Parts: sequence; structure tokens; C-alpha cells
Amino acid sequence: MNKLWYVFGLLFLLAGIALMGWLCVYVMLYGGIMAAVSNWGVNESAVVWGVIRAFLCELGLIPGAIVAIIGKSMLAWGILQTAHERMFASFGRLGRRR
Repeated sequence: MNKLWYVFGLLFLLAGIALMGWLCVYVMLYGGIMAAVSNWGVNESAVVWGVIRAFLCELGLIPGAIVAIIGKSMLAWGILQTAHERMFASFGRLGRRR
């Protein structure tokens, strides 16, 4: 079970980092710049929303950060459980020695 927590935690952590990069750079920054450039002189509201999207591209980090935090907590929980089991296993060995 501990290895499962570790693997899922690592997957969530890597997926969160990938999600942060994709949302921040591609969707928000690149998408905002392309929306502003393609609608230049045609649709003023689309230009404004494109500029706002490019300016606030850091907000794309929030969902990825939440996923990464979940992954990090799963990693910590798996590591704590492993340490807890090792600690009690060593106590059991000490009690058997006579």
C-alpha cells in the first residue's frame, strides 16, 4: 500500500507540474497573445480579453498547484506510513530478543 501511495503521489506531482506549464504558458499566455493579434482592428473586446488573458497568465498555475499539492501530500503520507511501520517493526524485534 505504501508503494501505491508513493507512485500515485509521484504521478499527481508530475501531472500537476505539467498542468501548470500547459495552462500558464500555452493556454493563457500564447492563447491570449494570439487572440489579441488575430482580432487586432476587428473586434476590440476580443483584443482586450486576449491582453487580459496574457497579462494574467499566472492564474493558470492555480489548478496545477492544487494537483501538485495533493501529490506531495500523498508522497508524504506514504513516506510517513513507511517510517511508522519500520519503527514498530524495530520495536517488535527488540521485544523478541531475550
